[in-house]
Amino acid sequence: MIRNTLLATTLLILGTVAVAPKTMAQTAPPQSMMPQTVDVPFSGQVTGVCNVGEITPGTLVASGMSGSISNPIMLSAGSTSPTSSPSGSGTPGRVVLTCNSPASIMISRPVQTGGPVFTPVRSDASVRLPGSSTITSSMNTSSSRLPSGLGPIPLEVGMFVDKGTPLTPGTYNYRVTLTIAP
Repeated sequence: MIRNTLLATTLLILGTVAVAPKTMAQTAPPQSMMPQTVDVPFSGQVTGVCNVGEITPGTLVASGMSGSISNPIMLSAGSTSPTSSPSGSGTPGRVVLTCNSPASIMISRPVQTGGPVFTPVRSDASVRLPGSSTITSSMNTSSSRLPSGLGPIPLEVGMFVDKGTPLTPGTYNYRVTLTIAP
């Protein structure tokens, strides 16, 4: 008798377990048949950038005189020169920038990279911005603003160094650093 009860109980439990999912399946549609939506977020940042295009080196010209003898005491290129020397001597360097946002620009003093070494008594560098605005390395302002979206922005870079005494014959090389920050 215990065997029959045990057999009947086992069949009852197995029948309930087998029928219950079928009953649930008939009352609710399966999960795979229900439409589901989900939002997938995206984000990104576009940063300001300035691309440096063509760079044309400038040409230094010796100028200024020491006494009555034709001994040049200064090297200059472009429009930056002290008021005592002729403006526009030498050829300015040129740089073309393209910026997608407003940017600031700073300029360094000239740094000698070759030739007979000396410590100048005066030196300066300048960059002429669009609209005839000019900033120099001797200005007390930290930077000047460049506009954006105007296409290529041509800049003219000038410099001078003044030894104060006659220059030694030789080939002199200098660099001026422009720092452009969007």
